[in-house]
Amino acid sequence: MSDLYGKNVGGLIGHNQGGRIDNASFSGTVKGGRTANIGGLIGLNQDSSVSNSSAKGNVSGLYDSNVGGLIGYSQNSHIDNVTVSGAVNGDRKAKVGGLIGFSEDSSIANASSTSMSVTGGNNTFIGGLVGYSQNSDIANSSVSTTVTSGSGSQIGGLVGYSKNTDITNASASATVTGIGNNLAGGLVGYNQRGDITNSTASAAVSGGDNSQVGGLVGRQQGKVTNSFAKGSAKGGRYSNVGGMAGSNEGEIRNSTTTSDVSGGYGARLGGLAGMNFAKMYQSSAGGKVDGSASAGQFYGGLVGINSWSELQSNNSVFGEAAKVQPVGLQF
Repeated sequence: MSDLYGKNVGGLIGHNQGGRIDNASFSGTVKGGRTANIGGLIGLNQDSSVSNSSAKGNVSGLYDSNVGGLIGYSQNSHIDNVTVSGAVNGDRKAKVGGLIGFSEDSSIANASSTSMSVTGGNNTFIGGLVGYSQNSDIANSSVSTTVTSGSGSQIGGLVGYSKNTDITNASASATVTGIGNNLAGGLVGYNQRGDITNSTASAAVSGGDNSQVGGLVGRQQGKVTNSFAKGSAKGGRYSNVGGMAGSNEGEIRNSTTTSDVSGGYGARLGGLAGMNFAKMYQSSAGGKVDGSASAGQFYGGLVGINSWSELQSNNSVFGEAAKVQPVGLQF
């Protein structure tokens, strides 16, 4: 299926409105053009349900498109018990997801993407499951994926950009690579006013200079509870890098990370968060924090730079993280 001029391009359906899709599948290649909705199964899915369905193959779109392995753009819809595998690619400014490119006012449950490769250009939103999620819910879902972007992007093993989205019982096994300055996380690149609960990331996450890189979340402005991250988080020069979050401006509670943390010259490195501006409770870090004052870095077993006065009385370090001071700089 190739349509470089259509606005809604799908392997099975271009535009599904008010319909119910059940036990559907597609295997093949789907290509779309600029500012389009492009999906392995459905291009645009509105006010509809999709269940017990799958897509396998290669899906690609050009500039400013919504590109997903199953659905390009899901609006006010319910997605349940679906699977995808293959490769999804979007050009500059695209929203690219292993399952859904752009999810708005939708619920996703019991979804999985396996052996996925999800890639995008500069200024993109890329996730192993969803590229851009707004006012949605994701539950009981998992991904095994590689996610790669150009500069100025928001990228995550599960979701690239998550706004007002609750994520529950989700997991990502991922390699997340941002080339240039990015918000990059093992689970979510940028969590804005959403709750992440009982979720895990096993990920190697990296970003370039001036990035925010976290084992679980790159930039954390929501709430993280009872979650776990392992693997590694690495940033470039002047980046914020943390085993749990690159920067925390929300709340982290009852969560643990063993992710190793490293960065370039002038980076802020922390076992939990590179920069912390907000609350953390009953959380712990055990990964290696590879920092050096001679490299102009602020680094700590808990946080590189911290502005919350109760940090050390409420959280703990163990293992490799206990070999350095808890906080690099307190202000």
